[in-house]
Amino acid sequence: MLAFLGGELSNSATYFSAFADVSKNDICNFEGTFGSRASDTWKRLEYSKRVKDAKAVENYKKNLNPNLTVRSKITIFIAKQKSWQEFAPSVGDLIDKSHIEPLHMKNNACALAHRLLLNTVISWSKLFLAFLRIATLSKDHHIVEILRTKCHLQRLAKKIIRWFNETGGKGKEFDYRFTGKDSRLFSQNFMYIIDILESSAKSHQAVLLIHVHAYLCLCLRDAVSLFSRVNITDERVCNLKSLCTHIYQGYCLYLSNVNPTL
Repeated sequence: MLAFLGGELSNSATYFSAFADVSKNDICNFEGTFGSRASDTWKRLEYSKRVKDAKAVENYKKNLNPNLTVRSKITIFIAKQKSWQEFAPSVGDLIDKSHIEPLHMKNNACALAHRLLLNTVISWSKLFLAFLRIATLSKDHHIVEILRTKCHLQRLAKKIIRWFNETGGKGKEFDYRFTGKDSRLFSQNFMYIIDILESSAKSHQAVLLIHVHAYLCLCLRDAVSLFSRVNITDERVCNLKSLCTHIYQGYCLYLSNVNPTL
């Protein structure tokens, strides 16, 4: 919706974010910073530049042959402008006041953290024998039963079983849209999942990976608590910046998995 109101390309574009000029090419820049200083790697796109970029795209389109398929050329041209702006924002300079909605970011971040934990479980296939034979497995040591009984995420557990039975844990990646309730329960109870993984780790490297997951989930839990508040102090804003930096750098360094949410 925000991309539509802002005259932007969708989040599948090279420059995918409505909030900063980060691209798919530099999304994993470990030393990258976001802000308004000249030295910052990523910055917000000001309204004046949006209008300028939209005008350049309009002029570029006039020179294209209308009888040819030109959509890919247009998106490539926009990316070369280091922009995601195709049209002038329909809401005018109000687009500069757009901001990230905390609930969706919280849900997406918790969903990502859970998906990476699930991928770790599946990669250690001895934990997973087969969901079709789940009744034969020890409930105390099975991730799905942990989600059901300890984390109280019954709906998520059912979704995992259905997905695994259909795909065998291969091919299509697990996809589940977290609700606010799911995120809260995951944030409160993720250590039960960490515990079962740690007890199954067979090497020092595997234990380190689990500890990284645990630390990043702790940072996420604390960050969510801060960025979801209506009132917050300057000191806690500084703490929030530190937590989010740890999350981003942790995913870059250890998990090699940085997506638009992060």
